[in-house]
Amino acid sequence: MNVCDQQEASLQALQVMLRFTASLFRRPLTADACAYLAALELEEDDYLCQVSSCRQGLTTLSDRCADPEALTQTSVEFHRLFVGPHHVPCPPWGSIYLDEGRLFGPTSLEVARLYARHGFAIPEGKSEPSDHIAYELSFLAELLALAESTDDAIAQRDATAEARQFLDQFVIPWFPLFAESVRTEDRDGLYRGLVEVTDGLLQLTTEVLEERPASFAN
Repeated sequence: MNVCDQQEASLQALQVMLRFTASLFRRPLTADACAYLAALELEEDDYLCQVSSCRQGLTTLSDRCADPEALTQTSVEFHRLFVGPHHVPCPPWGSIYLDEGRLFGPTSLEVARLYARHGFAIPEGKSEPSDHIAYELSFLAELLALAESTDDAIAQRDATAEARQFLDQFVIPWFPLFAESVRTEDRDGLYRGLVEVTDGLLQLTTEVLEERPASFAN
């Protein structure tokens, strides 16, 4: 497999996993996701295992989902951490961390405009801040798909640059703060594993995006 083929395979793997982690941040664990994770078998040479946080996080998710009570217990913790109804110990919206605690702050509005430009719509529409971690991860996956799908070198560079800018401007600045709050607050363990996986995915995404422009010059 040549360098370009490896990069395309990496982009595809990242798209799949970013969408999967997004789904776990957006809704309580489903029976299908639980079964998939419980049966997960990792190999040392798996692409995702190149980053220790990703490997450790996936192991945590798999071990947690092997528990027959996981669906019920993690659902309770999901709502406590991310939904409420009252105090939310781990707010999943970027504007809380970047806009002095304000929902629908400037960050959320900028992200919403970017989504609109690409035709990316969230199910809740304007009733949910656009900078929810689940939607940002899903949108990042869409940008990676765009960078991979075109055969035009200039269009690839543009899509790659936009993905890097989105990651650097709207995800990286606040995700570590959010992840640390989950590590501190999670009483169940599943969501500590999830933020570790996501941290690894963001590292891998950054590496792939940094490598792509140089390959186009050859």
